[in-house]
Amino acid sequence: MENINNLNELQSFINNNTFAFLYVSSKNCSVCAPLFLKIKEMLSEFPNINLRKMDLDELPEVGSTLSLFTVPMMILFIEGHETFRESRFVKINQFKENIKRIYEIYYN
Repeated sequence: MENINNLNELQSFINNNTFAFLYVSSKNCSVCAPLFLKIKEMLSEFPNINLRKMDLDELPEVGSTLSLFTVPMMILFIEGHETFRESRFVKINQFKENIKRIYEIYYN
C-alpha cells in the first residue's frame, strides 16, 4: 500500500480513483496504527475502494487543505468528491455499515 507524500499525489489519487479512501494518521497517535489495520482489513471486503495512508506530521499543509483537525481521520472520496468522513473514535461495525451502504448505492 502506498503512502501519500505530497499534495500533488493526493490530488492525483483522489481524481484518478472512483473510490479513494484516505487514512490520515500521526506519529504521536496511539490509536492510529491499530485502527489502520482494522480499517485496512475491513476495506478488503470492498474491492473497488482504493486505500492510501498519509502522515499529517509530514504534510501539515494538506491538513489545512482538507480541514483536518484531529487524527485518525478517514475520508472517502467518490469521483473526486468527499462523500464520507469519520474521525477519532470509530465504531468499526457502524463504520463498515456506512461504507457498505454508500458502496451498494453506487453499484446498484
